[in-house]
Amino acid sequence: MTHETYWISTGEGRRPKGGGTGYAARVPVHNEEKEREETEAKSSANGKSRPNDYDFLPYLTGIAYLARKGMIELYSSAELIDEREFHPPGRYRGYSYFDYSLLQGIEMPSIDGNVRWSVFGSPVTLPQKTTKQLLAEHLAAAQARMRNSGDQLFHQIFNVLGNQLGNERCDKDSWHIRTAERNNLFCFLTSDWPLLDACETHRNKAPFKMLKTKVMSPRDLGKYLEIRPVAPRLLSYDSASFFVHADLSSPKSMREPRRRRQ
Repeated sequence: MTHETYWISTGEGRRPKGGGTGYAARVPVHNEEKEREETEAKSSANGKSRPNDYDFLPYLTGIAYLARKGMIELYSSAELIDEREFHPPGRYRGYSYFDYSLLQGIEMPSIDGNVRWSVFGSPVTLPQKTTKQLLAEHLAAAQARMRNSGDQLFHQIFNVLGNQLGNERCDKDSWHIRTAERNNLFCFLTSDWPLLDACETHRNKAPFKMLKTKVMSPRDLGKYLEIRPVAPRLLSYDSASFFVHADLSSPKSMREPRRRRQ
């Protein structure tokens, strides 16, 4: 999501119980200048140059355009779709009517079908479980599904990435790379900078040097395709029949958190 819905205040209300007047408008999430300044400050402090999360978005604009024109195809996978099940739907679709995503409206079918769901408990015991308990069981089932798969390529990737990133965080990443390779995809697209760094570190070692699938950020793919970066702010008025404030941004240059129901 690159734009969210904000309340623009126009003054204090005249009602006895108080309340202000105003209107809802679409506002860009990111403040480009602020994020670049913060990144430069961090890079100067630790002596390392590291892209910020905003750096990939201008290239994602062009990638999304090519997908809408049918010039490239974007795919999801069974495990990627499964990962989303316990995330709030608004994380991917937005929480309000004026929210906007660069990828909205683009179909990304699963390249390898879907995960077969199993209900954790009977209808009698299921309501007694909290969201955290269900999530823990869901994650444990996914981890067991991958580690017990017997897929040699997965285990080779997992062993290499696990040594650098830790076993607990690289199950899914290893499986996603394996899935892209097994299905002859050009690249696995991610904005996970530690994962990108790890894959770059081991690119000349087995099994990475034998993979046809590349592990790329949207910026890497954009440069490979010679896409000109376009700031998402310029798309603020896309399909808008309501108020838009392209001159503003989120106060913290990040999406506003939403309270989750337990």
